[in-house]
Amino acid sequence: MDAKNSAGAARAASAGKNGCALDTTSAKVLAAITKAAEAGEQCPTNQALTELIGAKTESGGASAIARLRRLGRITIQRDGAGRVVTVVATGKSTASRAVTESSPTVTGPWSAEEDAVLERELAAGKGPVEIAKLLGRAKSSVWHRANPTRRAARAAEANPAQAAPTIAAQAMCHNCGSRIAPDVTFACWACRDLRKAAA
Repeated sequence: MDAKNSAGAARAASAGKNGCALDTTSAKVLAAITKAAEAGEQCPTNQALTELIGAKTESGGASAIARLRRLGRITIQRDGAGRVVTVVATGKSTASRAVTESSPTVTGPWSAEEDAVLERELAAGKGPVEIAKLLGRAKSSVWHRANPTRRAARAAEANPAQAAPTIAAQAMCHNCGSRIAPDVTFACWACRDLRKAAA
């Protein structure tokens, strides 16, 4: 449906039972809902509607929705935390709430290729939701895998002198072979304690 027909549908929807137009606030809200319904989008949030009509509190959007429902211009069905609004004049409905977590198609341990994609996409500034869709994994799986990398990057940015050494930069204990900090010369703390106890 083009913009001209959309505007006509909004005007027709805003006319009352006796042909009288709605007040400007209700007409703006009805036009926003009609536009969302025709585009197949979600119903605008109360906060977005409040900003649209210029109300001072968030209840302005909710009260405008309630007023339109009382006047019989819209019907509301609840869908979990969201709402599906049907414009009575056009019969069109807004979309249900968005699905934020897709069912993962990939489970199990992460491969080196997936880790490379994760690092590349994080560097590009993408969030866990986009990366999860790309990899076919759950958002929480991507989030938990990415957090240590992101934490280390933030720590290195905040204080480069105290950044944790990489595995390659760590030294090995001469006695047991465990990894030790590069400033420790020969043995880890456990081996030093054993030597002291034996002496």
